[in-house]
Amino acid sequence: MKSLTINGFAATVIALFFTVNVSAQSTLNTDTLKVSGNCEMCKKRIESASLKTKGVKTAVWDDKTETLTVNYDASKTSLTVIGESVAKAGYDNRIAKSTDPAYSKLPACCKYVRDKK
Repeated sequence: MKSLTINGFAATVIALFFTVNVSAQSTLNTDTLKVSGNCEMCKKRIESASLKTKGVKTAVWDDKTETLTVNYDASKTSLTVIGESVAKAGYDNRIAKSTDPAYSKLPACCKYVRDKK
C-alpha cells in the first residue's frame, strides 16, 4: 500500500512539473527590432540594455543588419518596453528614439547617423 501512495505522489509531482513547464514556455516570444548602431561596443551596450529589462532571456544584436533579436517572457515585458530600454541607453530604434543627452553620452565610435525625424 505504501508503494502505491509513493508512486501516486511521484506521478503527481511529475505531472505538475510538466504542467508548469508547458505553461511557462507558452509566454516566451521571439521578436526582432531594428536598432541603429556601429560597432562591437554598440553591440555590447544594446544587448546589455535589453538584458536588463525584466523578462528578457536572450538578446543578440547584429551589426551588419542592425537587427536586435530578443527572446522574452511576454507576461513580464513587451517589445515596446525593450525598445524603450534600448533608447534610454542611447540607441534609436523603430519603437523609441533616444534622447539627445543619452545619445551624446555614447563613445565617439558609437555615434551613428541619426534620422532627422
